[in-house]
Amino acid sequence: LTDEKVIAVNRVQKKINDGKIAKHYRNYPSTEFNDWSTSYYGDQNYPRLQEIKEVLDPGNVFQHPQSVQIRNEV
Repeated sequence: LTDEKVIAVNRVQKKINDGKIAKHYRNYPSTEFNDWSTSYYGDQNYPRLQEIKEVLDPGNVFQHPQSVQIRNEV
């Protein structure tokens, strides 16, 4: 994304946060998104997703900065 587009997306995100909307579907990752694992998956779901990840992708082949992380790599 260009800087201009990132600024525009961040402006929309701020409006959502200012509106006190705590949970929503973003449809895009953001490196500026604080506490992404809890926000995307919830406190209770993320550990279970890590268990599934360890079984189905133990080599962590499918990954990006905000994908479900294997517990010993976090």
